[in-house]
Amino acid sequence: MDNENVNIQLMSVENATPQASQRASLIPPADAPFHGLINRLLSSLIEDPLPLAFTTIEEITSSVEKFNLHFTYKYGTSATLVSVNSAKSKLVREMAAKGKFIKSYIAEDLGESVKYSFYLEFGFKHENKKYQWPKNAEDIRKSGPMLLKAIQKYGMQERKFGLSYWKNILEEFIALDDQTLGDKGEVSISTSDKNIERGFLTQVIKAVILLTKGMYPYNWEAQLKKRGFFKDRY
Repeated sequence: MDNENVNIQLMSVENATPQASQRASLIPPADAPFHGLINRLLSSLIEDPLPLAFTTIEEITSSVEKFNLHFTYKYGTSATLVSVNSAKSKLVREMAAKGKFIKSYIAEDLGESVKYSFYLEFGFKHENKKYQWPKNAEDIRKSGPMLLKAIQKYGMQERKFGLSYWKNILEEFIALDDQTLGDKGEVSISTSDKNIERGFLTQVIKAVILLTKGMYPYNWEAQLKKRGFFKDRY
């Protein structure tokens, strides 16, 4: 065989071998398109199996199902968190506004000249050279019981924004805060598990790309589209 033919054959083999960047470009980085790809790919592998020596169709199916569960849970819970945090922010703003009425009650009932000496007892924080109702969730949870106790101690229960108002709004805020604390932990666990499955499925995708390019060096793009690779949509 002459050198020219050898070079042509080497070039053909080289062109049929996918580069790492080529493989990576076919794998969607975002979870949503990745989720779509692995489900389409699983369907194609069930109908038209490939000889993947490192795994089985049962293992791939199990991994896809786990990824689907984590994906659905993560994005569903994240949407819930957005809604809950929005409700919490609204309550924080409301408490900050109604805190001004508590300051008025203190001045009226306990004396304008000594009002500042009572602010800390009522749960107000001294920040930026002034006393204000806290906006941080942890501080609100600490200041809330102080405020309720002080309202009762100084006989402000029946005021318009007295004991009933503050008891209700603090209970509502704490319930929402408890929900976000729990959901954040669950989302974190779910995301960690999902990423484990994603790592395995990424290897499956890379193996399918390599095999397809090796088996169909002249029309591998069309073959991959049959297996659910829609690169133009990523």
